[in-house]
Amino acid sequence: MEKKLREKYPGIQIVGSYAPPFRALREEEDRADVDRINRAAPDFLWVGLGSPKQDVWMHLHQDSIKGCVMFGIGAAFDFWAGNIKRPPAWVDRLGLEWFYRFLQEPKRLLQRNIGGAIKFVWYRAAGKFNVRRLHKEPGDMQGTVSAE
Repeated sequence: MEKKLREKYPGIQIVGSYAPPFRALREEEDRADVDRINRAAPDFLWVGLGSPKQDVWMHLHQDSIKGCVMFGIGAAFDFWAGNIKRPPAWVDRLGLEWFYRFLQEPKRLLQRNIGGAIKFVWYRAAGKFNVRRLHKEPGDMQGTVSAE
């Protein structure tokens, strides 16, 4: 994605990129990631870990990442990298990109969107949803919503 962005926008300033391992980070790894981000001093931090992982990560690190605005960008990295095909213009104009994406990955998106929404509503209605309790470790992004 970085290569494609630099080709399309020759003057773009990208101060770093990083793909974390697909596992829970150890505390020292998490601290090192935060230090690396703070040393790079970005104006914007684009976080593409998937939902809800990226949302939880941004929430847990909002006080330790300094001087930038964080954005959870969903599938934008995959679109720019060419990993996910964009819909035809008429689908986009009708506001049906979500449906187009659903047809490409029905099992994954149905489980994520419907299953996650049901869990959230259930825990929220019961007053048991607390984002700080989603994961036991700062780098543990593999867990699920937990109730207190």
